[in-house]
Amino acid sequence: MVVNTRHGQRFGQSPWDRRQFRWVSLLADRVIAVSDDAARLTINDDGLPARKVARIWNGIDTVRFAFRGPTPRPIAISVARLSPEKDFPTLLRSVPEIVVCVPDFHLRIVGDGPERSKLETLIRDLHIELYVELLGERNDVPELLAHAGFFVTSSLTEGISLTLLEAIAIGLPIVATNVGGNPEIVQDGFTGRLVPPSDPKALAFAISLFCQHKNRWPDLGRAGRRRVLEHFDIRQMLRNYEAMYSDFVSTSR
Repeated sequence: MVVNTRHGQRFGQSPWDRRQFRWVSLLADRVIAVSDDAARLTINDDGLPARKVARIWNGIDTVRFAFRGPTPRPIAISVARLSPEKDFPTLLRSVPEIVVCVPDFHLRIVGDGPERSKLETLIRDLHIELYVELLGERNDVPELLAHAGFFVTSSLTEGISLTLLEAIAIGLPIVATNVGGNPEIVQDGFTGRLVPPSDPKALAFAISLFCQHKNRWPDLGRAGRRRVLEHFDIRQMLRNYEAMYSDFVSTSR
């Protein structure tokens, strides 16, 4: 059995890259999309027959990322590669408006990448050095998540974000952009808030309002943990892949 996978919206890929994906996918027995959004794009944009496409959500190790719950302080954390599709400039531009309403707000960004120097310059230009930390690559992400109040992402595109799942598994409520597979993970008003992409004002408003209702964070965190255990545990993902292979073998005999 030959399987190809579709992990996201292919932000920044050329028409040639997209054609290559379609040609390879036509030769595969199945194309596994990691989100409903990716499955829709594979069928509608790439023109693949629906019978060849299946959605299997990504999963994470919910034992390693055990439930801890949010800290009651307005500490936001974001974990991602510092690359254009993560759109950290939008997140940074929201900070000056946030601190007007939430003076003790603090943002920790974990990760490294080609945008780091640009982000460092933007932090200085916005005069938000006291409110933002760029922590670089770290190997203690579960501990860093456990000392945050909530997780935030300003991505322009996503498949099923593993770092987002890890934060939810820890028990953090979420503020995320309404793109790609994010709304399949974050239930707006139930496990967090969804905001439009590329909109610093909307993001600042959502985070400021979020911080004014810190009493709700534990409930949001517990609801998110339950959702991850039910749908995004790596053991469930493995069972789904095994079932897909078994079904292919039984129907091919």
